[in-house]
Amino acid sequence: MSLITIENLNFSYVSDNIIRDLSFCLEGGHIYGFVGKNAIGKTTVLKLISGLITFKNKNQIKFNGKDIFTLDQSEISREVTYCTDDINTEFSLSLYDFVSFGLYSRPRLKNQDQLINDVLNKLGLSSLVNKNVSDLSGGQKQLAILAKALVQDSNCIIFDETFSKLDLNHQTIVYDILLHLKSKNKIIVIVMHDLNLLLEWIDILFVLIDSKKIVSGNVNEILTESLIKEMFGDSRLGLSENPFTKKKKIFFKK
Repeated sequence: MSLITIENLNFSYVSDNIIRDLSFCLEGGHIYGFVGKNAIGKTTVLKLISGLITFKNKNQIKFNGKDIFTLDQSEISREVTYCTDDINTEFSLSLYDFVSFGLYSRPRLKNQDQLINDVLNKLGLSSLVNKNVSDLSGGQKQLAILAKALVQDSNCIIFDETFSKLDLNHQTIVYDILLHLKSKNKIIVIVMHDLNLLLEWIDILFVLIDSKKIVSGNVNEILTESLIKEMFGDSRLGLSENPFTKKKKIFFKK
């Protein structure tokens, strides 16, 4: 089972200490939600885990016991995929070619064309295979990002606002895919401003309170009105329960 260990993580931009002595673990077979107020450092932490930000401290991020400093970029890509909320490219690139970039860290596959086509079909993108990714809608671009991640097949996939533009139909499709990845013992990490949708999808909640304090646990067990107030500083936010899934929901009190 995959395991990512973060031990006393420290990071700063020039003199601004973003992260101080932060420690937590991510295990395979779970869907994690990362929440916290704006600019608290969520994206910074996840980019550090993904090897997208260079830092000097060794033995603070480990994949199954291996220090991230001992891995090259191809090895890191096999461990973790970081997905954003949009595709930014300055040159012409078809949807098929964009998704195929997910294969670069994997050994050559005999059936790679079939793999890409199967993923695109699952996400309802097969008719757009030759379309320029710059011409896709916002939701289509986010599905393309997910398709690339599925082709890459890393042990951990991080979604940073990747699903913010999906309609309800595609939200249900994505949720089914996340559950399948969970069943394969993948580590799934989601950052999403739609907290109520996030709470429906995840098993374990990570709440980044400040640069060095993180609260984590089963989402229904740790989420309280006092924790919400500590997160956002607003006592008008309350909790209720979805009568169908029994998951907690956040709402504004009258």
